[in-house]
Amino acid sequence: MVISKQRIEKRLLLLTSLLLAFTICLPGCTTNGEQTATQQTSTKPSLMPTDSTSQSTTPASPTMPPTREIWLVNIPPDMTERITEMLRLVPDNTEVSHEQVWFIDFAAWNRTLGINTADYRNISGQSARQSENIYISDLILSSMDTDDRVRPYWYPWLGQAPFISGMGMDWAHSFSVKGMIKYNPVRMDYTGYGPLDVESSILSSSTYKNSPIGYEAIKGNFNTTAVNQAVAQYPEGYQQPQISSSNGIDIYSWDGGVNQSRQYMNPIFDSVGSGRTIAVQPTYIFGSRQPVRVDEMIDASQGKIPSLVEDPLYQELAKKLETMGSMSAVMSVDKVLKSDLWPYKSSFFEKAASYAPLMGPYSACAAGLSVDEKGMFVSLVMLYDSPDLAEHEVDVLKKRLTAGTNSMNSPWAKEVDDSEVWSDGKALCAKLYGNVTSYWDCFVHQEPLLVRGE
Repeated sequence: MVISKQRIEKRLLLLTSLLLAFTICLPGCTTNGEQTATQQTSTKPSLMPTDSTSQSTTPASPTMPPTREIWLVNIPPDMTERITEMLRLVPDNTEVSHEQVWFIDFAAWNRTLGINTADYRNISGQSARQSENIYISDLILSSMDTDDRVRPYWYPWLGQAPFISGMGMDWAHSFSVKGMIKYNPVRMDYTGYGPLDVESSILSSSTYKNSPIGYEAIKGNFNTTAVNQAVAQYPEGYQQPQISSSNGIDIYSWDGGVNQSRQYMNPIFDSVGSGRTIAVQPTYIFGSRQPVRVDEMIDASQGKIPSLVEDPLYQELAKKLETMGSMSAVMSVDKVLKSDLWPYKSSFFEKAASYAPLMGPYSACAAGLSVDEKGMFVSLVMLYDSPDLAEHEVDVLKKRLTAGTNSMNSPWAKEVDDSEVWSDGKALCAKLYGNVTSYWDCFVHQEPLLVRGE
């Protein structure tokens, strides 16, 4: 009876959220160039010492109740090797196309924003579903979550997180209404770990033989005994996992097939009722709908098969992003932004070519989000075949920044308050400040600034 009531409540919220999303999206479909220029990062306070963190309370709604206002209060920590470490967990399977690889360092963002996860735990250091959702509200559904209208649908401002982090959604099928993120069932009470335990994540949105697959991994502090005890509360039925082990790693497997009657059900079913297989270790948890992908991640992490970190392109992208202090990043090697990438955008990209020369044929690109003394900025990296080509592209990108518009027809000159562009070996690098930080990730998959010529 409890399960059916929970399911009814979730269905009602989903229906309400979809109606709300439809209403909100109607004005967003217009091409009003003024919309994206109304929220400038320069209006936010400059960086302050840690003890000056704002504790002001903001009005709370039933579905999105942040308990505090957050701002940039600290310079980010050293990001050296942080992206590289997570790339070691993703297998470099030659039959798999890694279309976009997402990285988020939650611990670094928390430090930069003055958030202490201990504040969301009780005196014994434990967390509950309510406190976990408050943490999500404060970090994700906060003042940093601007209504930019540029992204094709909603997802957290700091990037796409794995579903197994408790802070991600099923992006391939979800309508991504922001309030639904709290219905992710990965919580301490249900799975033995939750969002407060996650320090960083990596997600590969991939395809295998034209079918979508995914690799999910999170790093943090996980109590393997707590996970085992939590899943033991499901004695039978679809909620009970198959339990096995591989090289001493505990593996829990739930049915990964689509079944809408299991939508967002405990302990680990997503928006289409697909479960996950997870491999649980004290420092890492690997997950996927397909058990074979988890086996691959275990082998990659143990050096038995190649990982993405051994690919020179991913290795170089990670190095440049880390040097610029990127705490969030999305990397694209197998699917770069060419004029023929999206057929329905071909005319838009052709228009972009009329403003200024297109970028030269780079082989990989990445976008990141970070903070320095000047504020928040987008970090861009494009890799070329030679240092000479990268150096030549410096002027090309500068010209593109002074001409043309974004996907909402707002001029780049209006979207970018300040910029720095330089070459470093075979890489073209850039920092963009201004409103562009609200849709930083879109530069690798939809925005025309970096469209590649032939």
